[in-house]
Amino acid sequence: MIIALFAGLFVAMQAGKLGPAIPVLRDDLGLSLVDAGYALSIFTLLAIFLAVPLGAFSTFFGRRSIVVLGIGAAMVGTLGSTVVTQPWAFLVLRALEGFGFIAIAVNIPAFITHFAAPKDRTRALGIWSIYMPTGMAIALVMSTPFLTQIGWRGLWLGMFIVALPLLIGLWWALEEPATQQERQPRVVAAMVWRSYRALGLLMVGACFGVYAFQWVTIMQWLPSFLNEDVGLTLEHAIYFTAAVVFMNGPGCYVGAALAGRGMKSSTLIIIGAVTMAALTFAVFGAGVPPMVRLMLCMLYSFIGGFIPANLFLLVPQYAPDLRYVSIGNGILMQGSAIGQTLGAPVVAALVSQHSGDWSVAIWPMLAMSAFVLLLGYFGFRKSNL
Repeated sequence: MIIALFAGLFVAMQAGKLGPAIPVLRDDLGLSLVDAGYALSIFTLLAIFLAVPLGAFSTFFGRRSIVVLGIGAAMVGTLGSTVVTQPWAFLVLRALEGFGFIAIAVNIPAFITHFAAPKDRTRALGIWSIYMPTGMAIALVMSTPFLTQIGWRGLWLGMFIVALPLLIGLWWALEEPATQQERQPRVVAAMVWRSYRALGLLMVGACFGVYAFQWVTIMQWLPSFLNEDVGLTLEHAIYFTAAVVFMNGPGCYVGAALAGRGMKSSTLIIIGAVTMAALTFAVFGAGVPPMVRLMLCMLYSFIGGFIPANLFLLVPQYAPDLRYVSIGNGILMQGSAIGQTLGAPVVAALVSQHSGDWSVAIWPMLAMSAFVLLLGYFGFRKSNL
């Protein structure tokens, strides 16, 4: 479990390390604003198209092979980036890091589902669910001082060195369950088709998508708000944002722990949706003192963590059998990537049409919370989960 969590933290750090480094990268490599946008969004764009295929490939080639290939790809992308001088080369290597991120995120939960004893599965998946916010928060906190001291190339090289024992550990620790592989391409294709026809898996993917729409929008808005409205330096704004991101991790763990103590996942998802809806008024509304708003953002992130944690728990419940878990996680990740891709641009466009008035962001955010609430009540609750 420990090596699996470290793998998740490593790839989440790959996702989170880039944002603070963008100004330095633009100066050093001559990245345009468009290039920087591609570099920031490439993980989610790849996830939309590769998450489900990588889940299917792992069924054919073996999850262990895909996980090790993923870590290897991320390492090549990270090390290669330290010697490039052209924007196009950096983007290609960033795509390799994205491939590694998807390979890990899709397949590690399937290993956990298979090897954890049924009584321990909820706790194990709950621990896994903290990987993304925790890894991103670590990257945000580390990036600013490291960028100042050793530069972005030094930071990238450090992450490559950290990954070496991780690669060895994954190769040594992961054991491929023989019953989980399917060597016939037609059967694998049929499994993908059957997964997309499974209403429960589609509901899980859609729920993660609308949750990601909300959470990522707030995390991307927060540094600008803290810098421009509160008057913090950009460095301090990043640290406060990292604290808000980090709070999602304990929220994920608590949400899974409550499920392990007998609360239904549907109930916890509904609690998350209602809380996020209520706090949306305080986060984006007028007249709320800045530091109170920041504290409410932390609460928003914490309670919101109940949702992704329980969606991870629902994938094995809705999968036809354990062979389908990687594909189901691919659908989950695909939904998340679509939500992340749409969230910030949609809200930013709406705010721009209203002369920068962020209070109008309340309405799309409330619509997303309502969608999660409806899925929780009429979808997951009807499945008695």
